[in-house]
Amino acid sequence: MQEYTGYRTKQRRKKQRKKKRLIRLLIGAFLVVVMLALLGWAFDIHPFDKGINAISSALRGVRRSISGLFKIGRRNKPFEFLPEGKKTANYLVAVTKFVGGKRLLPTLVLISYDSRDKSASVIYFPSYLEVDVPGAGEEVVSNLVETDGGRMGMCIAAVSNLMGVDIDRFLLLSDLDLRKILARLNDQYEIKVEKSMKIDDKSLKVKAVIKPGLQKMSPDKLTAYLTYCDEGQERSLIQRQTDFLPEFLGISSKSQIFNKALEIVKSVIERIETDAKTKEIAGFWQNLSLVKDTKLAQVSVPEKRVSIEDTVIHILDRKEINDFREKYVKSDYSLAGRFRIEILNGCREPGIGLDVISRISTERFSVVNSGNADNFDYTETIIRVYSQDKKILDAAESIKKAISVGKIEYTPGAQDLIDITVVVGNDCVKKHKNPKLGTNGG
Repeated sequence: MQEYTGYRTKQRRKKQRKKKRLIRLLIGAFLVVVMLALLGWAFDIHPFDKGINAISSALRGVRRSISGLFKIGRRNKPFEFLPEGKKTANYLVAVTKFVGGKRLLPTLVLISYDSRDKSASVIYFPSYLEVDVPGAGEEVVSNLVETDGGRMGMCIAAVSNLMGVDIDRFLLLSDLDLRKILARLNDQYEIKVEKSMKIDDKSLKVKAVIKPGLQKMSPDKLTAYLTYCDEGQERSLIQRQTDFLPEFLGISSKSQIFNKALEIVKSVIERIETDAKTKEIAGFWQNLSLVKDTKLAQVSVPEKRVSIEDTVIHILDRKEINDFREKYVKSDYSLAGRFRIEILNGCREPGIGLDVISRISTERFSVVNSGNADNFDYTETIIRVYSQDKKILDAAESIKKAISVGKIEYTPGAQDLIDITVVVGNDCVKKHKNPKLGTNGG
């Protein structure tokens, strides 16, 4: 043991002597450089002066090279996109296609992000699904953009009310915009295909037969693969999208893409309909790309098939929706115990229900019914409560504040399904002559 210890001590001392010699050499070299600099300055000896400049320039080059080496693979700090004090974000993203002169909506997703634990949910809405649009009745998801003059108003109202959360920002882009984004990220992609499929995408002008297995795809072909769908194959489309999303986020997290997020967004922002700022989109994308696989959930809203004679329709499974919402939707507030309200049109103004729902917090209120009032002669908006409970009265006051009009009335008699009724009068139309369908604060 003593011999072994002595050997280790010798080696340590040997290293210390080498270190001291190196330090002495560096100090000597430094002193020589200083002396040369002083001589060049004192006697104006240009060869020395030029030599010192050359040495200084070389040292600066070495320093830049070393600094560059340390920066390789390093991501910049992501852009801030959450308003001060807010911990969650809900972005509604829709991708459209032009087919037969019609603008259809094959992809509608709610991306819900929580900064507290860096988690996210990507919630898919199948294009065949029937949803309730407050103030406008039921509509199939694929028709929402085509039938909505405001483009995203119906989507925002339906998703906000269903998921019980305010939509912070929306993005409406075409498959052509998606193709441009994918082309900026990569020239070619390797995609694992589960089943063979034929693509005849007239919107993207892509025709292809895709076989099972690992396939190399160009951005054009990949965009068609992610947005094209034959009737009845909507679930297959969602599966393709869920399979690709982790790869997309993985590519986005690489420093060479991550650090160019703002530049990429700027290159397509003019074509995209959105209420978000460029830096907000870039920041949301960057933060989403950093979400770990274990913190990322991809799910479709619960639904069930109902046969009516020879027709099969797909409707929401309302027994499952509350648990689904609590599990997957990220919110700064509890989604449980929302006040149930109905909105009735008492002034004949088309779309007034959508305008009202766009102004109130869907994190606090759930629209359980909409339709026409008993007449269309209401000059003043009535906010009717059926209980004098302080929480309900406070909720009614918040509605009045949000729509800037209205009179609160108490009608005795408990309601099993409704807490508050809003009968929209002509004063609401006058107050908001040009109803803008969108999000609160958007």
